[in-house]
Amino acid sequence: MDGIINVDRNRSFLHLCRDLYLLSQEVDPTPAPHRGLHWEQRIADALSLRGFPVMSTPGGIQVHGMLPASGLRHQTDAAIVCSDAYVVGEWKAYTGSVPKNELLRFKAVTDDLYDIAC
Repeated sequence: MDGIINVDRNRSFLHLCRDLYLLSQEVDPTPAPHRGLHWEQRIADALSLRGFPVMSTPGGIQVHGMLPASGLRHQTDAAIVCSDAYVVGEWKAYTGSVPKNELLRFKAVTDDLYDIAC
């Protein structure tokens, strides 16, 4: 499929989750609004070093080789291929709870992407 990043097939979803968790434990003192861009770059750099190249997916391009079913031009922060999962990433730099609207928006985007796959 076009748009899929080939990675070391020994990298599992479990490894990715562990790496993201460990990254999230590091406090980033960068003030908002720059913290979000800094956080996204830190994740991309760290995961790339760990064998998970990250492809940023601005609106309108394919994610894991698929365009959204609705035709809307979604933006996501990353598309990652693990040995046992395809992952769509939306990195947030909140220091507290993630607002419900952010979760609902991400769910709608991923539903739209995965609807075309089914």
